[in-house]
Amino acid sequence: MQFHLQSAGTLDKALANLNRRDGVEVGLGSPGWGRDYTAVRARRDGSVVVRATFRVTGALPREGNRRFGGRGHSGRRINSLCWHGHRDLFREVFKLEPGAKIMSAVATYDGVEDFEATFPDTAYDNVGSYFAPMSRNEACDCVVGW
Repeated sequence: MQFHLQSAGTLDKALANLNRRDGVEVGLGSPGWGRDYTAVRARRDGSVVVRATFRVTGALPREGNRRFGGRGHSGRRINSLCWHGHRDLFREVFKLEPGAKIMSAVATYDGVEDFEATFPDTAYDNVGSYFAPMSRNEACDCVVGW
């Protein structure tokens, strides 16, 4: 996932805001991967391009409230950040930098207005199989309504 930001610190602030607000531990990468940011590149206009992967880094309970804890296509728990977690993280980034550009494998968001207009469509993409379909917003343990 790529972020075009005015400062690499924006991503750190957005993660801190998300963790403080929701009481979860979301971080970059995972233990043993080494660097948090896989790449930070300065651009001529003074902005930066940051490539990052997000995981739920804190301990999640086995059952019950596992906010932002993802599920694989087979239904097994995974520590990847779910669709709702990415949505909330992107909102935090756009609060700090409304003109940021975020490019993921699913969509490209060019500013806060574009994000709010288009992100709901990504919730219903099939991430399961042909025989056992599962949409992105179902591939998690978040409580309905979050």
